[in-house]
Amino acid sequence: MKRLLLLLLLFILCCDCSEFQGGVMTYHHRKTLQNGSVEMEIRHKTIFKSCTVAHFSCPSEGCVTLSYTDTLIDNATGNFCQIESVWTLRALSNAPFVLSPTVNEVIDVSFSALVDLRNRSDTGRPNNSPQATVPPIIRVPWNCPRYEYLATSDLDGDSVQCRFTVKNMNPPECEQCTTPSVIDYISYLCSFYVPSSSSNSSQGLYAVQMVLEDNSWTRIVLTQTDGTQEVKNIGQSLSKIPVQFLLSVEAAVPSCSLGDYLPEFVSSTPPKGAVLYVQVNEILHINITAQASNSTISALLFSGPSRMTKSGSGGQYVLSWSPVESEEEQTHPVCFSVQALYKVSSLFKSEGEHPEHSENCQYTNWAFLEVMELGIRASWPIYSLS
Repeated sequence: MKRLLLLLLLFILCCDCSEFQGGVMTYHHRKTLQNGSVEMEIRHKTIFKSCTVAHFSCPSEGCVTLSYTDTLIDNATGNFCQIESVWTLRALSNAPFVLSPTVNEVIDVSFSALVDLRNRSDTGRPNNSPQATVPPIIRVPWNCPRYEYLATSDLDGDSVQCRFTVKNMNPPECEQCTTPSVIDYISYLCSFYVPSSSSNSSQGLYAVQMVLEDNSWTRIVLTQTDGTQEVKNIGQSLSKIPVQFLLSVEAAVPSCSLGDYLPEFVSSTPPKGAVLYVQVNEILHINITAQASNSTISALLFSGPSRMTKSGSGGQYVLSWSPVESEEEQTHPVCFSVQALYKVSSLFKSEGEHPEHSENCQYTNWAFLEVMELGIRASWPIYSLS
């Protein structure tokens, strides 16, 4: 019986500003043919302010594109547009290669992925890329400290580690590799800390450019279809997956407690760290309930695989998705958010007067789910991540 696994995390996020706002790339092995050629699927999510599409071209001679589709996942007019590109290709072998997207002559997107589908000696199967759920932007009030971590996983059971990008790599991992000054640190476990500030001087947008790497817990041998082998010792990375998003440090909020001004997930919403299962070709319904005593829940935003839909309003929402056979043995990062609207009163001096001015401010509470097709067969046990 084929099932899907979901892993839930909660985050505080929102969407805004710059044209290119972020992206993440993953890959999956589909099949190896008798002549040694390999079919694979590349999934790439990009977030732009407008609905712009990034494309790939075959990285080597003999590579053939089998299919290429672009699907709108979710968008908020004037704020963000997220598109998932699914590219199926056939390469002459399973030798590792580098992928970098292109957009157009005006928009520059600089990041790359190292794809390694060689057979592993520990699993007897092709290597899988690490997975992560990523937002287009994380929004943090400057007076509220925030400790966050990305939901990461790896079907091979590898250790998934995070680091900031490095420009002097070959190929470069970023164009401008500036580490955001407002982030105290990023750990190899993919957690980072944004401390509170004593003033609004830290307000602004910061580009966060990270790389996910999978590392085997033991020494393994990687084998190409032509018989060439390479030994990977503990600590030597296999794949490199780009993860990019925006960090926006916003105006102070009257209270940093969830459920007060910042929205809070309650009731039917799967709790943080929840693991859910759904069978292939059945419909998964994710019930989402959110509330905030001093603000109004105004919208649900989400990021997920193609064909996922949303419904509902006013803090009561449902995400629905039905995985198909072609998604067997794949992982699909999913995140959703509720957006709250409230009034903030500020005093401005104007020629000796103190008129009260109200402006709309938006804060967003995101939840992350990881949807994993484990490719269960009759003789296989069902493994869950904890």
